[in-house]
Amino acid sequence: MDIDLQTARTLQAFGEHYKLTMAELRLAIVLREGKGLKAAARRIGVGYETVRTQMKSVFAKTGAKRQAEVISILSAFKEG
Repeated sequence: MDIDLQTARTLQAFGEHYKLTMAELRLAIVLREGKGLKAAARRIGVGYETVRTQMKSVFAKTGAKRQAEVISILSAFKEG
């Protein structure tokens, strides 16, 4: 997962804005790469049920209803 400094800052600001845990932010970043939950679980190295639980928390914190909506919110997020 290679990202530039500006992208890293934006992702950090996104996580702080929505009060995401590091695990929840990491999941959102992996999903942004086009991975589904099962692939994300494998990539992160945790169980499928763990990422499902994290996803539910991301939904609650961002107000999103679907994974695609989380990705859209993340993509549109601007630092500051």
